[in-house]
Amino acid sequence: MSSRWKALAGLGQSVWYDNVARPALASGHLAQLVREDNVTGGTSNPSIFSKAVLESDLYDEEIRSAPSSDSDAQVFERCAVEDIQRACDLVRPVWERTEGQDGYVSIEEEAALAFEVEPAVRRAHELRALVDRPNVMVKIPGTEAGVEAFRRLTREGQSINMTLLFSRERYRQIAESYVDALEERIDAGEDVSAIASVASFFVSRVDTEADRRLPADSPLRGRAAVANAKLAYADVFAPSLRSERWARLRAAGANVQRPLWASTGVKSPDYSPTLYIDELIGEHTVTTVPDATLDAFRDAQAPPPSRAMVLDGVDEAREQLAALAAAGVSLDEITDQLERDGVRQFSQASEAMIQAIAHKRERVGVTARRATARAGHGARAWAAASSCSQTTVAVPSPGLRTACGAPASTRRTSSGPSSTGSPPTSASSLPTATTYTDADGRTSSGVRLAGARPMSPSVIRSLRTATPGLRSALPSPASHVACQRWKPTSRAWSPAHDGSRSAKRTSCIRGQRVSSSGPG
Repeated sequence: MSSRWKALAGLGQSVWYDNVARPALASGHLAQLVREDNVTGGTSNPSIFSKAVLESDLYDEEIRSAPSSDSDAQVFERCAVEDIQRACDLVRPVWERTEGQDGYVSIEEEAALAFEVEPAVRRAHELRALVDRPNVMVKIPGTEAGVEAFRRLTREGQSINMTLLFSRERYRQIAESYVDALEERIDAGEDVSAIASVASFFVSRVDTEADRRLPADSPLRGRAAVANAKLAYADVFAPSLRSERWARLRAAGANVQRPLWASTGVKSPDYSPTLYIDELIGEHTVTTVPDATLDAFRDAQAPPPSRAMVLDGVDEAREQLAALAAAGVSLDEITDQLERDGVRQFSQASEAMIQAIAHKRERVGVTARRATARAGHGARAWAAASSCSQTTVAVPSPGLRTACGAPASTRRTSSGPSSTGSPPTSASSLPTATTYTDADGRTSSGVRLAGARPMSPSVIRSLRTATPGLRSALPSPASHVACQRWKPTSRAWSPAHDGSRSAKRTSCIRGQRVSSSGPG
């Protein structure tokens, strides 16, 4: 009997697998989904990779053969890129058959880049080059900075998956940016037919948060997410397709930026396991599904869907969201919070992925230098390492232990000769904790480096992206160190002792530890 999933293609919706990693590739599971359920693309993220690394031995040989000088982040990048390449190759026939309108696999940028335009743009180009497949999309979080990065990348001809979208207003900004960028290309005489994009609108998390704020017996429970998504389609997507601007782009061969329904697995046992599939079938859309949802929809006893549902009940959706507001629940507050939480959770997932690699390297007998990078919204910050072999810069931040693994209570000390033969450095020249107020008025922890102004997380992110040496691994917890001198450049900071602006080695002293300024 034909899979119920196949009926969606006839209604204009693509099905993408939301669990791309080596287990699904090596077992033939993804190939089977492509063959039997008409799955035509896929997505992945650090949470998926972390689970795959820890629960299988499929990455062991690659991890074992990695040079011990490689950081855990570098090992992860190679593993992830190989998986995405294999998945891209698997669905490439779809991409070719649809002339680039479908058949994509997404790889995710680090969440730490969510609030910086330039680093996000550079990293997207890096990931595209690393995967080196025409049907790869790079996932960028839909923050304010992400919207501008997306416009820039689309203008430059890149195919982007804008992710972590919760509000219709943010989606509107992204949809307009897509049209703006394509129009700029047409005005410059450049091709637009090779560019594709999806806007990943998250669903179930909206219900989870709305339900938390509603009484247990409220008839509005389990209604906000679908209503929000239906109005995103009806009020943002559908009108854009009817506009004169889009008519011009369509004539030039532009591809529609499709809404992609993400987070479609239900979180409450009280709801149908296929709630976010059944209600959001629509033309020019994508639905991403995890295995449990794939199985639930396939095995349902109901006949296959025969018509699109996304525009059904639009008036009712408006009434439900109005009732939600009348009940004192602000959807704007929910979506703003979910955007912030989403970036933070993605950042935590990235950290968990690096830890999973570190754990597996220990299990397979590889001793590696460690790199830790934590970032998120506002107060979250980096722990970064410079290019000298025993140099680190630890960035104090709430919830962040020292870069070298020192406990939160560890104090700075000064002792021992430097690794480069320099005399001992006084504690006053070491990084010291400070505070700063960000653009949103939040007071956060940062770091002050020898005679310099405080460095906020955004500066540190720029530094790490602009300076390749900052991606190198940290030393082991047994040899704690700290950098002596840094200098400002126009956009970032680079170690210097000769007045140059390039990233050079700087002298360090052993025994220095920089403590966390908050709970670990």
